[in-house]
Amino acid sequence: MSLKPTLGLFFLVLTIKLTAQSNFRVDPELKTTLAKHANVLVNTNDVEIHILSYNKMVIKTHRAVTIYNASGSNKAYTYETYDGTTKIKTLEATVYNAAGEKVKRYKAKDFKDAARADGISIYNDDRIKYLEHQSVTYPYTIDYIGSSLKVVGFIYYA
Repeated sequence: MSLKPTLGLFFLVLTIKLTAQSNFRVDPELKTTLAKHANVLVNTNDVEIHILSYNKMVIKTHRAVTIYNASGSNKAYTYETYDGTTKIKTLEATVYNAAGEKVKRYKAKDFKDAARADGISIYNDDRIKYLEHQSVTYPYTIDYIGSSLKVVGFIYYA
């Protein structure tokens, strides 16, 4: 097997990935079709896990969600959880209107921090950082990027 075709294919895929412009404009035809049956459309939901060593890993999340009405507002999933073994590295979100124009950009300081109770445990040190975005116009798209560093005795991903 020749190395040239393999490298060519790799660079083609890499170029497509790098040059793909995120278009957050809501297609009117799709909007009318989904408006009857859906509150939310998940455009992107990528999770990358980078293993740094036997007990360290970085988890990167990229999620772009289009919210069509008020019933879908709580489905944006713009949050990261953490505890004593997890440190949040990145939190950011960008809100786009139906035309794909940037409306607001949120940084880590804009996310709220709260205890994350599971309803079973008496004591739990799990925490959550989440974004509360209130929109007055629909549809809108939230493009969320988060990453966290997890350090444990051994790696597992649940």
